[in-house]
Amino acid sequence: LGDAGLEHQHLKFGTGTFVPTGGVDLHLMGSRWGLLGWANGRASLYANGKGYRAPSTASLGTGPTFRLTPTVTTVLTVEGTVESAEAWNGDTSGGRIAGVGTLGVNGAVGDHLVLQAQGRFTLAQMALGMHAEEGTFEQPFVAAIGASWTFGAVPEEP
Repeated sequence: LGDAGLEHQHLKFGTGTFVPTGGVDLHLMGSRWGLLGWANGRASLYANGKGYRAPSTASLGTGPTFRLTPTVTTVLTVEGTVESAEAWNGDTSGGRIAGVGTLGVNGAVGDHLVLQAQGRFTLAQMALGMHAEEGTFEQPFVAAIGASWTFGAVPEEP
């Protein structure tokens, strides 16, 4: 598509390198209302054997939680992300600043299982870098479902 001059997007799985990551999460929970906050990052230190260097990223987010019932909690968050350009043999492209909103629900099933569902929406996005006029990968909506298992009983709420 690129050779034909047609619009297209690329998605890569993995980097082929060691990419250190780190983050901090804060969870403040009351009897009905709570607050989430987090900061995390990923540092791409070098290119892989094929000349590809993944982008480095940093994210910061926060938002309230609300307990609908003793076992069901809703989550509404906003997140800001900065992503550097990626590089192929020194030729850089991409890079972005984005704002993302998330709406989710978590439900405890018994003493060990929590089921989760969420939708993530790109609220705003700005391309960075040498080829910003080409835009960046657009991901307007992502839906996710999940489950988590706690070994040992889930603690009782206050």
